[in-house]
Amino acid sequence: MRVFVVKDEKDAADLRRRLVKPGVPAARAKAVEESIRAANPHVDLARLRPGTVLVVPEHDDLGDEAASVGQRDADVDAAAAAVPAVTAAARRAATESAKSTTALRKALQAREIRTASERDDRLRGEVERLSGAIADEQRRAEEWARAVRVQAEHWQAALGKLKRGR
Repeated sequence: MRVFVVKDEKDAADLRRRLVKPGVPAARAKAVEESIRAANPHVDLARLRPGTVLVVPEHDDLGDEAASVGQRDADVDAAAAAVPAVTAAARRAATESAKSTTALRKALQAREIRTASERDDRLRGEVERLSGAIADEQRRAEEWARAVRVQAEHWQAALGKLKRGR
């Protein structure tokens, strides 16, 4: 596996132009993109940011732009140093989501809402639908944070192997 640090690439098309060998058919270039997408589920390839570190799986159609072994160790160290920031950001986002959903639940449980929904079946149905949506959103946020933690462990292990040259 190689690593690649985004410079001025804005999206997947820019990334393909930079990483894929010239003259590679579009379908094979798209396969390279999909392998990069699968290796980096945390990155929105439609909105790349400078400094984003991407794991680039080996592929016959890759050019020489992904880091070589000489540069790789420094890039691996930079990526490994960034992983804790990613997990911390995921934790913060999950915490903020929990605060928001708690506030929304509390608002829906206000005496005025309860009283009004007891008198109006349609309002009661809407409150129940919103309560379910809030619970679903919180569940998704927790699953996302958990997935980022698990993926971060995989990233650290993969980066450790990369650093050791395996």
